[in-house]
Amino acid sequence: MRILICSLVLLLSVLSGPFATAFADEKAPFGLTWGSSVEKLKASGVHLQQRISDKSGVRFVASNLPRALSDLGEAILSFGNNNELHKIEAIGEDVTNDPAGTRLKARYDALARALTFKYSKGVTRHEIPEPWTRPNDFLTGIYRGSSHYYTDFTGENVTVRLNIRASRRGISNYVLIFQHKKIPRGKERLPEKDVL
Repeated sequence: MRILICSLVLLLSVLSGPFATAFADEKAPFGLTWGSSVEKLKASGVHLQQRISDKSGVRFVASNLPRALSDLGEAILSFGNNNELHKIEAIGEDVTNDPAGTRLKARYDALARALTFKYSKGVTRHEIPEPWTRPNDFLTGIYRGSSHYYTDFTGENVTVRLNIRASRRGISNYVLIFQHKKIPRGKERLPEKDVL
């Protein structure tokens, strides 16, 4: 009888301990925690303003993050099926009057070095076809979708994409997209075994 009681106590302590929520202590960028709920982040002091939902789930613009990059323009947090943080989009401040992308590429390179240190070397795609090879046409090629400038990094449970985006008005930004691999996303259908 004692063995049975001890076994039950041990089982309950394991189920209610660190394995109860698989992502509870998994650190995310900007001092956040993967799997956090909207309510938990608000209670911690993060300011959230709801955006239009998309296929990644319910989205919020976040401010007052525990940590942030010095040139962070906007952070968008996405919460999936179970109100769990699973995606973070970080958009750098606008860079203007830089048609060759010189300042933006320097910032991109600095972020790529930091991400390489954390996640190891990424897979880079820097394609700049004709007629966008002239330096002052760099951002135009990015805006038109003819040129590609990004690096993908992969961690144990996270994928990261660092890329450059541009608008037709000559405004450009770096964009970082952190995606947790295991937390269910927004409008994905759950397997039947998880529904039933």
